[in-house]
Amino acid sequence: MWRHKFTGLIGTAFTGSAFSLFGFQSQSAPPLDDLKLQSIQVFFRHGARTPLRPIPFLPGVQWPKELMANPPASPVQYVLTGMDGKVMTRSPHDDKLQKIVFPGGAKAGHLTTVGKQQMFDLGRRLRMEYIEKRRLLNPAYSESQVYVRSTNILRTVESAQWMVSGMFDAAAKGAKPVVIHTDLDEEEILYPNVNFCIALKNVNKSFYKWVDDMPGLEKSRLAHTKILNYTPEKYDGKKLDYQELRDELSAREANGLYIPPEAKEMWNQIDSHAIEMLKLMVSGPDEKKRSTVLSLSCGAVLHMVAANMDTAGQVTDSKKMFVYSAHDSLMMALLLTLGFFDGHWPPFAADIVFELYTDKQDKKWVRILFMGRPQKLGKEQGEIISYDKFKKLIAPFSLSYKKYRRVCDVQEVEGGEVMDVIGGRKK
Repeated sequence: MWRHKFTGLIGTAFTGSAFSLFGFQSQSAPPLDDLKLQSIQVFFRHGARTPLRPIPFLPGVQWPKELMANPPASPVQYVLTGMDGKVMTRSPHDDKLQKIVFPGGAKAGHLTTVGKQQMFDLGRRLRMEYIEKRRLLNPAYSESQVYVRSTNILRTVESAQWMVSGMFDAAAKGAKPVVIHTDLDEEEILYPNVNFCIALKNVNKSFYKWVDDMPGLEKSRLAHTKILNYTPEKYDGKKLDYQELRDELSAREANGLYIPPEAKEMWNQIDSHAIEMLKLMVSGPDEKKRSTVLSLSCGAVLHMVAANMDTAGQVTDSKKMFVYSAHDSLMMALLLTLGFFDGHWPPFAADIVFELYTDKQDKKWVRILFMGRPQKLGKEQGEIISYDKFKKLIAPFSLSYKKYRRVCDVQEVEGGEVMDVIGGRKK
């Protein structure tokens, strides 16, 4: 039986009140003009790209190399370093993508001209807000002010490069290369790491055992298989995959390529099923385990956000801006956990900004924006909440990296040992 209902986690629903669960009382925050902006943390999905894998049953299109040309603006130079400060080489995952070449010569999962421009435009928007209007940062990029991190995948590295290019005068003659930090695949937390987190990997394995029970999925699949002339026998018995299909179609749409009329007509159903699948992959099918699964998907990131806020302004070399170039899976996990999910797949170049303020008494306040729009953290709360309340909000999901690794090593996402780790009884 299908048991998945998005209720009772952060308030009454993922899209509802965030504070009723914790018994928070309404408290008016100071006006934004009375607060001093101390730091921002920006998470974004990479820009538009080529598909991740070929979809041979759709009428073919050419993906020429020219689609990956640079836009008119000049990109900054960058140096990719590991978390230990040493020069980083390309990840094995990215090496696999380099071997997939589409008709026309473009490679799988590569940032396109459209995607680079999207990231440049995001940088321009952030520049207008945090350099020109708010005066938080200097117009020229400075490593002492800005920390940049990306997953070790070329499209996210280049997305960080183009976002910084749009935000700072970093492409000026004589400017130093931007340092982009990245981690090993097995240590990465900027996406739900199903390959190296055993517990999360097992959740995703179980997902495919009951995915056909999703309401309306089997009926849609039978109809779409016929319309698209998809033959599972040609693909080792694999059923029509809505996430792969959506990935192909959204990449074509973003880059202005041909989409078959029959695919356009069924887009809403394709999109709906794919969104539901992604939600379940990052949050799990069982309501009782959802808090734990979301902790595995983004708990270490939330802990990192809070840790950055803890140290803001306390040391002389504290950063004023943290940049994290990531993927749709992390964005979805954060949106669900924070209660901002609006029912749509996080689009290319979507961003979440965590702003940290202080008042005249040095009390900390937090505001969060999604794609430039402030989000209301609860039905009776304004757009700004105290940092103490923010920490209580994320506490059920936040995991230190040490705890995260311990939970990941648990074979099954059940109560018992997992909750011991999350609850702090095991270190």
